[in-house]
Amino acid sequence: MNKFFKTILLTIIIIFLGFSSGCTNKDLSARSRISDLSEIDIPSNSEIVFNHKEDVFFPVPGRRTQYTVFEFEELPIEFLHDENFQDEKDVDFEELFDWEFISFSHTFDIPNEYHPNWDIEYLWLDTSSGIYFVYFIESNLLIVYIVGN
Repeated sequence: MNKFFKTILLTIIIIFLGFSSGCTNKDLSARSRISDLSEIDIPSNSEIVFNHKEDVFFPVPGRRTQYTVFEFEELPIEFLHDENFQDEKDVDFEELFDWEFISFSHTFDIPNEYHPNWDIEYLWLDTSSGIYFVYFIESNLLIVYIVGN
């Protein structure tokens, strides 16, 4: 084989390995991105049941939107307490979350069971940086919504 074809073959193998490793580490990638942007580590005893990150083929400036739903087997009391989740219903928080969420949810298919339900008891955390955390007690679901900019 000549040098040109070897270079092309090596490039294809590297690209394939990059894509395949990215596909197998989506759970780790979602958790890492949340931690990097919010400095909040989601407990490892949770399972990602839904994750959508706005992907672009070419790198563009700014933060990409991500909507991740974690499920817990039981209430993560220590995590919620350590991160200072608020336990009082907050209409302003709900409206702000909904305002950001409406355009995103119309663009991407987010199953209804992963939409926020403000009629049931929840705990919330607004990082004031466009990253929202909502824990729904009844379902043991934690929504982490990173708003793109």
